[in-house]
Amino acid sequence: MKAHLSISTDRMVLRTPEEDDFEAVAAFMSSNRAKFVGGPRPDRHDMWRGFLGQMGHWGLRGYGLFTLTQGGRVIGRVGLLNHLMWEEPELTCHIFDEALEGQGLATEALRAARLWAWEAHGMNRLASFVHPGNGAAQGVMLKLGAVPEKETLLLGAKVQLWRHPEARP
Repeated sequence: MKAHLSISTDRMVLRTPEEDDFEAVAAFMSSNRAKFVGGPRPDRHDMWRGFLGQMGHWGLRGYGLFTLTQGGRVIGRVGLLNHLMWEEPELTCHIFDEALEGQGLATEALRAARLWAWEAHGMNRLASFVHPGNGAAQGVMLKLGAVPEKETLLLGAKVQLWRHPEARP
């Protein structure tokens, strides 16, 4: 994995993941909150492999999912995924605690990650894959200025590809 990296926003820190983040990720992935991102998953070994895959993104691609922290507490993850099955890199965010929804944290985190993707990797006009039933994510996409571009398949499921505007400040 690359050296430790962190980005601060007004209310959060985005940092490269650490092994200690696993329990928060596992709790999220085993909950119904993960229904639009491959969960819920009851098998800890399966969750561990997924966690390692996220860590591997950093070593292989130089980017991945940042861990979101607020006051030192892990509250989610945000960043870029580019699995072999993806048609292009995806900008994504998962807020772990339902009580934190509606506060603009996902929007703030995605803006920071989108700008970092541009500055660090020259990635612009990123895509986000959103399940058609995920109204909360669609609302966040609209706040970010993204527009639905097309319907596509991701791991056999229909999703909407939302296209982000240029990331340059």
